[in-house]
Parts: sequence; structure tokens; C-alpha cells
Amino acid sequence: MYNLFLNNNKLKPVFLITSFVVIAVVVLNANPFNGETVAPMDLLSNRQGWHSLQLSIEHIHPERSDVLDGRLPNWIFMKHEIRNGRFPIWNPTRAGGVQAIQSFTRSAFSPAFLTFCLFESDALGYYISHIVNILIALCGTFLFLRKIVDPVASYFGSIVYTFCGFNAARFFWPHYSTSIWIPWLLFAGLNCLQSMQIKHLVGLSLASLMLILGGFPMVAVFGYITLGILTLSYYWNHRIPLKQILFQVSVLGLFLGASFLIAAPTIYPFKEVLG
Repeated sequence: MYNLFLNNNKLKPVFLITSFVVIAVVVLNANPFNGETVAPMDLLSNRQGWHSLQLSIEHIHPERSDVLDGRLPNWIFMKHEIRNGRFPIWNPTRAGGVQAIQSFTRSAFSPAFLTFCLFESDALGYYISHIVNILIALCGTFLFLRKIVDPVASYFGSIVYTFCGFNAARFFWPHYSTSIWIPWLLFAGLNCLQSMQIKHLVGLSLASLMLILGGFPMVAVFGYITLGILTLSYYWNHRIPLKQILFQVSVLGLFLGASFLIAAPTIYPFKEVLG
């Protein structure tokens, strides 16, 4: 049985990906082929505007209304604009109108939203987009932990992080679509510390870029703080000479800064939100 999952002390990729997909499907607990999705549509049946339909839907959770009046409507508007050949810069459907795709808080430049756009059905696209987010978190955490511990511990550790309390509570919001990139940032950062190859440095920039575009700045800050702690721990344990530390930190800072420059067009509109 052990050999079915492991090969030369490595989890077989087929088992890894297949089991991760199964875990994602089980956790979401929705059947898209039966008209079900993961959006909290049960909240609508408890609003006066929908009472005339006399819907008998069980009210599962009362604290996800932001998904219905914020995130999901924005995604639906942007998707329909894109599928009709228009670039959605402004969303007039909100009171007074709001910025659309150019603001990173919309999480529009993410694999999840790209997946959402591929499906004509909003319900199915929204369901699959969360499958994608879960897989990103599971795979990124596994790759990072695999550099530190054995494959079995890495496997269960990836599940623990992906569905930890914070991620579970903020699953539908940009908090989660941001936190899923933290393990990738740590994985790329550790690769860079071990070998300052250009492919690892580019990987660090890409991971940082996706972390920024996840949509929630405070969670991104948590990610950079964690990367800083990892870097300090690495230098402390390996007794790296100060001159080499200064050089590496400068190079890492340069490639991290590049990710901010690339994301600048989406960061600048955030000024209005803060204002």
C-alpha cells in the first residue's frame, strides 16, 4: 500500500493531484451538475425582495452577504463585459459606479477569475474557480513544505494550511485568494536563498505579483512578513557572511520591487479606496 503512493520517497504526482482534486470537491460539498454552487445564494431567500417567490431554502450562514452584494456581482459584470469584447474599466451597476478590472481588490488578474470567465454559467464558473484556488493553495504549500520535511508530512501540512481557521472563515473573500500565494512566495524565496539562479528570482517576482493581485493588501503584508522571518531564520542557521547577506537581500529586494512595478497600474486606483 505504501508503494502505491510513494516512489523513491516522493509522492507520485498522479496520486497527489488526484487526491487534491477529490479533497477540494469534498470540502466544497456542492454538486454543479445538479444546479448547485458554492455562492451563498441561500441568503437571497431571506430578503424581502425575494419573498414573493416563496423559496424554501435552508439558511446556512448569515455572514457572507458581501459575496452577494460585492464580489460576485463585480465578477459577473466584468466577465460579461470581457466575453462581449469590452474591457471593463468602470462598473455602473453599483451606486454611483465603481472601478472595475483595474483595481487589484477585484482579484480580476487571478487564475480564479480567469477560470470564472471561461464558463458561460456563472454558477459553474464560480464553483470551478474555488476548486482552482484550493488546488493553488494545496500545491504551493506542499512544494514549500517538501523542502523542509518528508512527503507525508508535507501532504498533510498542505491540507492543514489550506483549510486552517483563517482561510476557512475568509474562503469567499479576497483574503483567501491572497493567502493561497503565501506558500508560493515562501517556496520561491527559499529557492532563492539556496541558489540565486535567475529562474528562482523570476519565480519570486511572479509569486509576489500574484500575492499582490490576490486582492487583500493586509494578507499580502502578512506574506511578506513571513518571508522576512524565513530569510532571517535561514541566515541565522547557516551563518552566512554579512557581505553575502547584503548582496542577496539587495537582489531579492530588486526582484520583489519589480513585482510591485508590474502591479502598479492596479495598485494606484487603490488610493481612492483609502481616501
